[in-house]
Amino acid sequence: MIEPSKVQEAAEALRAGRLVILPTETVYGLAAHAGSREALAAWARVAGEVRGPIAWHAPSAAVAAEGIGAVSPVQQRLLRRLLPGPVTLVIERETKELGAMRPRVGALPGTIDDGLVVAVRVPEDETARAILAQAWESGVPVMAESVASAGLGNGLAAPAPPAGVALVIDTGTTRYRRASTRVRLTLAGGYAVESVGALDARVVDRAAERSILFVCTGNTCRSPMAEAITRHLAQRNDGPGRPRVRVRSAGAAATPGQPITRESVRALDAMGVATNEAKRHTSRELTRQMIADADEIYAMTASHVRAVLEIDRTAGSRTSTLDPSGADVPDPIGGGQEVYTRTAERLAALILARLDAEA
Repeated sequence: MIEPSKVQEAAEALRAGRLVILPTETVYGLAAHAGSREALAAWARVAGEVRGPIAWHAPSAAVAAEGIGAVSPVQQRLLRRLLPGPVTLVIERETKELGAMRPRVGALPGTIDDGLVVAVRVPEDETARAILAQAWESGVPVMAESVASAGLGNGLAAPAPPAGVALVIDTGTTRYRRASTRVRLTLAGGYAVESVGALDARVVDRAAERSILFVCTGNTCRSPMAEAITRHLAQRNDGPGRPRVRVRSAGAAATPGQPITRESVRALDAMGVATNEAKRHTSRELTRQMIADADEIYAMTASHVRAVLEIDRTAGSRTSTLDPSGADVPDPIGGGQEVYTRTAERLAALILARLDAEA
């Protein structure tokens, strides 16, 4: 992190309509005030006429989300989980939406958008974010692109101060030494990886998923029924604007390799839930890795919540009882078929509420 005085100097230069070269974790960027005609004229002299979309470099994911406006659930998820980070989001918007966005951000037409898409980045580099935050607080939306695109070096290290650039902030070689990964967010509500850079496409896909883990005692009744029901409900509600749901189950005191109970399968059949995968289910013991891989962990009882936290204390914010009230879902083991059927019906109602609560 550079001296605060340098942060202030860079923010003031941007506010005055001058150009600054900023570090990011990917490449050095030529930066300018996206709402200043003086800045656009300076950009044209150094790098050629501005032809958007040049990525708006927002100081935080929250600022980016507010500026962009409403997007689909899966796109919201990508904003939350990829920003800040080495990603450029290229977001398709209707003309009316772009017209409403520009005054919110303070950008001129043809800068951060081209009339069809808007480009957005939130760098994770601390120096860049400090400068962007101070600029934003003074009403300056910053647009930036790689200095390599402007013919000012390879982007991996700070270039010598070029003519027409007020300030170069040099913090050494960039962390990733690669451009950001570009991800397009489509009008239909989905996404596509346009080009792979510092972030692997698999990381983007994983960020778009909603990973749920159900925990009970033996992983032969409640949690495998919950897994099957969730898979069924998620497939029914699948669509381009909704995140894919990846679901697993485990037992806090499971004996590995045990099959799901016959009563559980019958209860699922009675509800119209496909049981092919459930019939192949064998019990799994809860592990630290399972906990780490899950975005949401739903336990059948308060004691199961405690079992999760005994393995990983950091999972507290992601772990709760399936019933939001904190009530237990009792173990049907040893009960008749009616007990299993009632348990499955209760699980379905609770899971549907959980799925609808946060896409």
